[in-house]
Amino acid sequence: MFSLVSYLDEVAEAMAFMFSDTLICNNVASVQAVRFARNVSMRSITLEGDMYELSGTMFSGAAPSGSGMLVLMQVPHAMEERVDAMQRTLEVLKCEETKGLGARDAWRACTHKLKINKLHLLQEQVGSSNTAQMHCCPSLISSQLCSFIC
Repeated sequence: MFSLVSYLDEVAEAMAFMFSDTLICNNVASVQAVRFARNVSMRSITLEGDMYELSGTMFSGAAPSGSGMLVLMQVPHAMEERVDAMQRTLEVLKCEETKGLGARDAWRACTHKLKINKLHLLQEQVGSSNTAQMHCCPSLISSQLCSFIC
């Protein structure tokens, strides 16, 4: 029964009390089979809402003309369940976002380090080239040429 009807936790004990002696049946044929069994002494209700009391009284499950209190109570309960589910989804998404931000920051740090290493390598290559050495020390080169020629 309790899986067929949603209700607030605050009324769980009342629901258990009200429906503890009630058997839910798929159809009228099932109700009749159960009602005449000697070892079953419970009121029966079909999924359509027809209720059969032990005394033999039958109540129709026709839709009431007004809004019932249980129906009205189920609306906020269903909304609370949806809000709770959405909040759980939001928390999961926030955790995933946090993980993504950490990975993004780590990737940026590695990229920055790689660019710095590239810059140092280029500076070393340029500094050790023949052209750079000739521009760096013209007086040394002219003295070496003089000593070579003279």
